Amino acid sequence: MKQAKAKDFLEIKVYPIFIEEWNKTVYIREMTLSGIRKCFDVRQEIIKKDKRTDEDFAFLIATALVNSVVDKEGNFLFTEENIDKLSTIGGTVLNKLWIETNKINKIVPNLVEVKADLKNAQ
Repeated sequence: MKQAKAKDFLEIKVYPIFIEEWNKTVYIREMTLSGIRKCFDVRQEIIKKDKRTDEDFAFLIATALVNSVVDKEGNFLFTEENIDKLSTIGGTVLNKLWIETNKINKIVPNLVEVKADLKNAQ
């Protein structure tokens, strides 16, 4: 039986995703605890609101993308300064990135369940 070593667990995994609309491959990385915490904090703020909007969910998605989408070298494609702009852009590309980011990082079970969960919290 092979003994586990710390380096086996400390490496952040990165997954390629081809974006047809950009004709490029980008990468989704596993979020650090800091990135997950930022998404959790945004979600908690949404839950606290009396009235929730689609913009709230777009902000959560943008926060997740900023903390997980990277290039081949592992450099983030977006920064925190891009969150507001990303949350106002709709579209197929962002949806693809969100689906893959959520699948890899398990930020929310699925967006439909989250919306129902938040509605019940009102």
